[in-house]
Amino acid sequence: MSAHVLGWAIHHSAAALRDGVVVRHTCDESSCQNPDHWLVGERLQNIVDYTARRGLAGHALADVRGAAGRAVAVRDAILAAEPGKEAAAIEAALAAGHPSGEHQDTLW
Repeated sequence: MSAHVLGWAIHHSAAALRDGVVVRHTCDESSCQNPDHWLVGERLQNIVDYTARRGLAGHALADVRGAAGRAVAVRDAILAAEPGKEAAAIEAALAAGHPSGEHQDTLW
């Protein structure tokens, strides 16, 4: 069980998680654990969302490191940042995944 599925079950209801239902992200940040950014839906809906947004310049899904690499880069940036400078470190880590320099506003 993924952290998102467990989080949904704790925060919302396990009853909504019947077979074939997935927890989708409205923010497309794989490391996001904000229950307000989750919704349930069918796997096909999740694939359609991904396909529609992965090519958007500067978008989380267009990160050249992939979702796992992006999450690790953000984690490492937070751990290495000086106290009080975490936000700048996160922004730099996110920007590093887009060599073109394209940018979208972040959630943090």
